[in-house]
Amino acid sequence: MSGGLVNKGDWAASAGTFPGAGAAETGWFDYVSVDSIEFAVGDNLVATTDTALTTGFAGNWSKHDQIPLIVDDIDYDTRADLQTANVAPGINLACIIGYTSVGDGGVASYRRAGSEPSHAGKIQSDDGAWWELTGTSVTPQMFGAVADGSADDTTAIQAAIDYAESLIMNFTKGTTILLPPGGCFLSATLTINSNQITIQDMVKV
Repeated sequence: MSGGLVNKGDWAASAGTFPGAGAAETGWFDYVSVDSIEFAVGDNLVATTDTALTTGFAGNWSKHDQIPLIVDDIDYDTRADLQTANVAPGINLACIIGYTSVGDGGVASYRRAGSEPSHAGKIQSDDGAWWELTGTSVTPQMFGAVADGSADDTTAIQAAIDYAESLIMNFTKGTTILLPPGGCFLSATLTINSNQITIQDMVKV
């Protein structure tokens, strides 16, 4: 083929053969072992010319690191997993499947932030990068609520409200907090400073 990228599997360049028949074509890429000063063992190489040969590596191949050329997002089981992760620079969206455990209702998407966000909807990964919630609809579980009707979820719901208000201050309209069907227990009064926040469902106190 010409153009694009086609993974042709593993190729030991020193053996002088490619996976399959014929010479490598433009866009072939391989996890390879190369006996050459231009490349190190384990480098990811991409053929830059049609009918690339196993000799003349500098003219026939370009070196690339192991980070995908196009990266969309990466998923983690919990908030703690993202906090302890070293996220590759090319990744700008991270998703968690639960706050403290998978399936606890805390599923959320975070985008890479240039600096520490001023609101509660943030996570810092182990590499020092900051991440902030995306979207204008949130749940208390995204902020750690248990939402079983007996555990005290006051702090988590207030954090969700504060986050929603921060979006309004940044000219984002129509912010919604979605309360879970099972209800949330409150031990204190919540403070809401905006009339542009919609809270759906009934809170059981």
